[in-house]
Amino acid sequence: VNVRLILESMMKRLAAGAREANSSNKDTESSLHNKTPPHAFQAFTTCANKLLEEKGGNGVDLAELLRLEAAMLEFALECYPGRLDYVNHCFTTCGAILRAAGYIVTEDSSFKLIQDEQEAEQLERVLSLPLQSGTKLGDKEPNAVLKLELLSELSEFLPLRRRKDVALAVVQSILSRPNEKLDTIDKVEQLFAMISPLVKDPKNRAPDTDAKTLSGDARETEQEQLLVAKLTHLFIHPDTDGLFRILGTARRHLGQGGLQRIKYTLVPLVFRALALARQVRGIERLVAEYKEKQKSTEEGETRDTDAQQGDEETTTTEEKEDTTNEQSEKTKEETSTAAEEKEDFAEKKDQEIAVPTPQPQYSSRKVFQFVHEIVTAMAGSFPAISLSLFLDCALEADRCGFKAIAYEFVSQAFILYEDELPDSKAQLKALHLMIGSLLATYNFDETDYDALVTKTTQYAAKMLKKPDQCRMVATASHLFWPSNNDESSSGHRDGRRVLECLQRSLKIADASMSNSTSPGLFVEILDIYLIHFERANPVITPKYISGLVALIQEHIQNMDPGEPRAALQAHYNNTLARIHSKNIIPRD
Repeated sequence: VNVRLILESMMKRLAAGAREANSSNKDTESSLHNKTPPHAFQAFTTCANKLLEEKGGNGVDLAELLRLEAAMLEFALECYPGRLDYVNHCFTTCGAILRAAGYIVTEDSSFKLIQDEQEAEQLERVLSLPLQSGTKLGDKEPNAVLKLELLSELSEFLPLRRRKDVALAVVQSILSRPNEKLDTIDKVEQLFAMISPLVKDPKNRAPDTDAKTLSGDARETEQEQLLVAKLTHLFIHPDTDGLFRILGTARRHLGQGGLQRIKYTLVPLVFRALALARQVRGIERLVAEYKEKQKSTEEGETRDTDAQQGDEETTTTEEKEDTTNEQSEKTKEETSTAAEEKEDFAEKKDQEIAVPTPQPQYSSRKVFQFVHEIVTAMAGSFPAISLSLFLDCALEADRCGFKAIAYEFVSQAFILYEDELPDSKAQLKALHLMIGSLLATYNFDETDYDALVTKTTQYAAKMLKKPDQCRMVATASHLFWPSNNDESSSGHRDGRRVLECLQRSLKIADASMSNSTSPGLFVEILDIYLIHFERANPVITPKYISGLVALIQEHIQNMDPGEPRAALQAHYNNTLARIHSKNIIPRD
C-alpha cells in the first residue's frame, strides 16, 4: 500500500473542502484557518515522521519521501497561509531525509549532488512551492522569503541547472512582493546566498557540468541578470552611511559574476550610488549652511559685546562724578532695553537656523570614488557602456559642485573613446553622448570647458565617414553657443568658433559631392545655421543663410526625379518656411 498516496489524497480533500466552504468569504486567509482542522498539519506530520522512521531505510525510496513532503508543504501553504514555521518544518524534514539517504556536506564544504532525475525534480518542487506567485507566503510579513531557513542549503544538493531555477524563483518572488525592502547587510548577504547560482559560477563545479549549462543561453542569461539587477532598487536604508555599506556589500557579490553578468548587474548599482551621492551632498550642503549661519550669529554677538565694552570705556571719571541719579536710572533703563533686544535677536536667530542631519561618515566624494572604481573595472571589457557611465557620473558630480571630479570623469570617457572605440558606429554614438553631456553641465570654469569642447570637436572632425564627420562637426557648434533657455549649460559662448564649425562642415559636405547624401547634408547644416541665428548669435547673419539657401536650390535642381529628391525637397521646404516666417530673407 502506498501510504504517501493516501495521505496526499486526504490533504487535497481537506484543502478543497476548505476552499469550497469559504469561496464566498472575502477574508480568505482567516476563513481557511477557521474551516481547516487546527491540528491537521501536526497530525499529518506525525504520520509522515512515523513512515520515515519505519520504512525510511528500506521500502520507501527517496523520491516518494520527497513527494510526501511536497504534498505536506502544498497543504500547509493552501490551508495555513502565512505560517512560515510550517514551511521551515517541511524544509527541516527534507534535510533529515537527505542526510538519511547519504547526502551530506563533505569536509571541503562541497555537496554530494542528487543524480536521480526524479529525486532532483521533487526536491526542486519542494523548494519552489513557497516561492510561486499563487501562494500566500506571509504577505503581511516583511522579508518572508529570506526567512525560509535551509532553502539555500538544500538547493546545494541539486544540479546547477535546477539550482538556477530555484534561485530565479527566489528573485521573482521577492520582486513580486509589495513594499519589499533590503535594509540591512545581513538581509543582503542572505539574499545573495540564496541566489548564488545566478550571481557567480560555483566554486566546486561538477565534472560533467558543460559550458552551456554553466553560462546558459545568451538570451536566457540576459533575462536572468536583468531580474537580478532589479534587486538593486530594493536596497534601502534611512541612513546614508548604512546604504553605502549595503551597496558595498552588493558590489562585492555582483563583482564576482564574470563578464557575462556584470554588464547587466553593475550598471544599476552605479546609478543607485549616484542617487546616494546626490543625497549625501544635499546633507553636506545643509550642514555647511548651518555652520555658516552659526558662525555669523557668533560674530554678531561678538561685535555687540565689543561695542558695549567700548561705550563703557569712553566714560570718563569726570562724567561719572557729574552724573545725576536721574541719568543713572535712565542708563539702567536703556541697558535693560538693549539686553532685551539682544535676547530677542538671539532667540529669533536660533529659530531661523534649523539643526540639520549629522555629517555623514561617508562623504559624497567617497561615493564618487566608489562609483569610479566600479566603472573603471568595467572599462576594459565594456568600453561603450563605461563611457556612457563616466559621462553620467560627470553630470552628477557637476550638479554636486565638484568641478575637478566632473572633469576627471569626462577625461576618462575621452580616454575610452580614443583607445577602446575603433568602430565608427560606436564612435558616432559616443560623440552624441559627449556633446549632450557637456551641454548639460554648468559648473566648469571657462578654461576647462573650452579644453573639453575643443577636444570633442577634434574627435568630430576625425570621424572616418565623411557624412558622419560633417554632421558631428556641425552638431559640435552647439557647444560654443548653448541655448539661453538651457539653464543647465555652462553658458560659455564664442560665436566665432560656431561659424568655424559650420563653415568646416560645409567644406566637408562639398568635398563629398559624389555621395548621394550630400544635398541632404546641406539642408541639415542650414537647420543648424537657423538655430544659431534664432539664438541671437551675432556672427551668424542673414547673408550666410541666404547663400546656403541658393546653394541648396542649385543642388536640388540638379538631382534626378525620384523619392530621395521628393524627401529632400519636403525637408527643405519646411526649413524655408521657417526662415520666411522669421523674415530672415525675403520671399522670391
